[in-house]
Amino acid sequence: MFLAYTDRFNEPSQYENVIIRANSKGEMLRLKDVATVVLGSEYYDIYSNLNGHPSAALVLKQTYGSNASEVIENVKAKLEEVEKIFSSGYGL
Repeated sequence: MFLAYTDRFNEPSQYENVIIRANSKGEMLRLKDVATVVLGSEYYDIYSNLNGHPSAALVLKQTYGSNASEVIENVKAKLEEVEKIFSSGYGL
């Protein structure tokens, strides 16, 4: 499967027109039919806990033209690689 990132949405109308469901008659249910779309801040504070203790969080943003499935596979592989260098006191 190949999921290509075509471009970043910058306008509410782009999100509003995302198709949620379609049928064989050509009828489409769009996000704007069931929700009000507004754009908020691009940056939010991130608080992360693991088992009740503070932890680190990563935010990944997909780049234009990249393959989402490949990005996910590469991230998982890198996590497995770095897990080996952490002491047993750290969990991934």
